[in-house]
Amino acid sequence: MTGFVSHVMREALMVSGFVMVMMLLIEYVNVVSQGRWNQSLKTSSLKQLLLATFLGMTPGCLGAFLVVSMFTHGTVRFGALVACMVATMGDETFVLISMAPSESVTIMLLLGAAGMTAGWLTNLIWPSVRAPFGTYHWPIHQEDHHGHESVLGSAPENLRHPSWQRLLLSGGILVFTISVLAGWLGHEEGGHTEGSVHMEEYITWLFSVAALAALILALWVKEHFLLHHWWQHIIRGHFPKIFLWTFGVILVLSLAQQLTDFSLWVQSNPLQVLGLAILIGLIPQSGPHILFVTLFAHGEVPLSILLANSIVQEGHAGLPLLAESRSSFFRMKAISAIIGIFVGLLGYFLEF
Repeated sequence: MTGFVSHVMREALMVSGFVMVMMLLIEYVNVVSQGRWNQSLKTSSLKQLLLATFLGMTPGCLGAFLVVSMFTHGTVRFGALVACMVATMGDETFVLISMAPSESVTIMLLLGAAGMTAGWLTNLIWPSVRAPFGTYHWPIHQEDHHGHESVLGSAPENLRHPSWQRLLLSGGILVFTISVLAGWLGHEEGGHTEGSVHMEEYITWLFSVAALAALILALWVKEHFLLHHWWQHIIRGHFPKIFLWTFGVILVLSLAQQLTDFSLWVQSNPLQVLGLAILIGLIPQSGPHILFVTLFAHGEVPLSILLANSIVQEGHAGLPLLAESRSSFFRMKAISAIIGIFVGLLGYFLEF
């Protein structure tokens, strides 16, 4: 029993650790760029669709948050919002990359194609949908308005009187890097079992390089950035939820695989699994959708089920939209659900 819990804990730490490292790096890129990647449009619907789809495909909820903000402020049309929400997987994209790296690019491209198509059709059918000016703003603080100069400081100066948050964050990233390189996370060498995620050598190096980059930044960034962006937003806001959902899903699936013929049940009830994927996809929150990423990575569900769930869900990027324009939120969810059901049924009949 101890070995079983240890296996689940190692795999959950590997996945959630990688997710956090990538989110730390993307937060840094956003603040340094001053959020400028949302300013090069407004001239045509096609440019809006392309930009919104691209932002939706980027891992995490950052891109989708930006598109929601642009829509609620009248910068982009409703079709661009739909394109982004169909294309995005939210934080689950990071989990997908860590669990199924070989398939992740293909899945993101398929979601992007579905998003572009959905956005174009939406603009065709509902060309005049608008949302009122909202109060949601992407958090670029006053202290961040000078790019690199606002964010990067001096490592020797930072380490002269380090905050406990800097010590804890740097130490955690260092331990994660060593654990990945030493093979302590994921499955044991030679112990790859059903339901575990196999870490190829190039993925080990990808994790390690990303973690080392985050470690270097953790030593160099200024205190404001570390406390308000990394600690408050990423570590306190995201890490507990992602770790607990990942641990819980892997634990339940591992128990199900040991106690029942779980694979046979899933294969024998594809329509029920599709219905569950659509219903869970309606939840405007990251976390529950990790279930279908994990099932796909373990080979338990086909690609079409994961695509259906991913099309309907948008992580927690839908929450600010729900707060700003409930009619736009429910209209967007209805469109996403219809497309998700279509893709899922197509996969059922074509067996993909």
